[in-house]
Amino acid sequence: MSEYARIASPLVTRSVDRGIALVRWSAFWSAIALPLVHVPLLVADGIPPSSPLVLSLWLVNVVALVLGRHHAPHGRPRRPRGERR
Repeated sequence: MSEYARIASPLVTRSVDRGIALVRWSAFWSAIALPLVHVPLLVADGIPPSSPLVLSLWLVNVVALVLGRHHAPHGRPRRPRGERR
């Protein structure tokens, strides 16, 4: 392994890990905040629940839920279900 590969590999790995953590964090908090936008839209008289705007917000919320499901606060890894300490 070359000197460059030995130095670059941990940097790339750390950068990718931080990028993934940022995406998970953003998706997690978006999934929490998006329903606060849905409720006023559904209560408003002019927008039916089947409008493309509401449906697209629901789709974005589902995507955020899927991407943010493995978010670990403070960088602590989540244990799989059933695993004991």
